Amino acid sequence: FLRFGYDFYVNEAEHPIEYKAFKDFVRQFARDYAKEYYAEKIKEHNKALEKSKKEKTKLLKTNEKLVKSTQKNNKKMRKLQKKNAETPQELADVQAKTAELDAENVTNRAALDANNQRINSLQEEITKHNSELMRIQERINSIQ
Repeated sequence: FLRFGYDFYVNEAEHPIEYKAFKDFVRQFARDYAKEYYAEKIKEHNKALEKSKKEKTKLLKTNEKLVKSTQKNNKKMRKLQKKNAETPQELADVQAKTAELDAENVTNRAALDANNQRINSLQEEITKHNSELMRIQERINSIQ
């Protein structure tokens, strides 16, 4: 691999000083390269980790709003059910409003289910990125 010229290769037995110097050079190069490589990997995983955490937080806030909306709709529906409709028109209006609120609750539940599935997959991604960051840090520590 290392040679002084045509067919004059450096080996440990015949050129110990040059061999050691070159070996040290290669090791230092590998350490420097590995540090830069792992630093870039850490940067990538941290960026992906922050993105996943941000999306998860946003979905959790959305879920809170959906739950509050559903609770509010349920309260309105209970209030409408207690209302005494005196005319057929009032009864039809109460039934229509109740059906509208119930349909909104169904939509909210579907959105909650979809969000919860996405939150679970994001949590898996977060766990994966954290594990990978720990593995990279172990490798960096073994290099130094």
